[in-house]
Amino acid sequence: FQVFAFTTGYIDNKTREDSHVNVPQDFTGFLSHQFNLIEFFSHKMTNSEFNKMVDLMLREPYFYSRKYGLSGTPLNEGLMYMVDYVGKFKRINNVEKMSFITLTDGEGHAIANNSYSRRDYIYSEGTTRRVVTYLRDPVTRREYTFNHTDGSSQTRTFLRVIKDRYDVSLVGFHVIRNSRRDMMTFVRYNLSVSGSAEEFALTENFKKQFREKDFAIVPNATHDELYLLPASKTAIDEGELKVDEKMNSRQIARQFEKFLDVKKTSRVLLNRFVAQVA
Repeated sequence: FQVFAFTTGYIDNKTREDSHVNVPQDFTGFLSHQFNLIEFFSHKMTNSEFNKMVDLMLREPYFYSRKYGLSGTPLNEGLMYMVDYVGKFKRINNVEKMSFITLTDGEGHAIANNSYSRRDYIYSEGTTRRVVTYLRDPVTRREYTFNHTDGSSQTRTFLRVIKDRYDVSLVGFHVIRNSRRDMMTFVRYNLSVSGSAEEFALTENFKKQFREKDFAIVPNATHDELYLLPASKTAIDEGELKVDEKMNSRQIARQFEKFLDVKKTSRVLLNRFVAQVA
């Protein structure tokens, strides 16, 4: 396994122009924004290295170091790079069954292609024509419609390319605030809905799942499983039983009940996740 962070905020000792990830040759027709992929974890780490990195992550390094500052969400640049890298990972590690997992707290911005077709419409000889851009995978020869202005649509396209080329399981985690406005925005950008009534219905369904389970399962045609997680707390939490000597039996019982609820939420989500990757 390998765990990468994708960011536009990383600053190293080199100039910003020298610190970005090169775009794979398969996608040289795109104008990629500068971004960085930073490896946080891998199976090659020793136990001490792994534990040290966990400790650094829990300290929120971006809060203490400008080098790891939070910035934009180059999700699509990261996915575009992974289209090529996933194949290398499978070959180097002799992987037969693979899961590709994304974790993001927002939508990626759109990547432009450097052709004339960046225009939605062209006018020629008195006629206005709509321009449709296609992305052809040079390996599988499959073609995908490509929206050069819609970042969420591009995300779905790159994920389909990865799935079709390597037959991986696609699992997504999307962290979101538990508000009707944020969830409706998520629905509008990420799901194919026909109108405001369907947007509202899906939003209410997600909010209901948050109330009942502390996470929501998103029906979509791209991922094998896509989860919404609340930004206020993690749904994957073992919980902590807080009891002190001043508590009476009723207070202890109440704390124990809360502890079991958290364990139940974690177990439901983790069981679904394990079913996808096992």
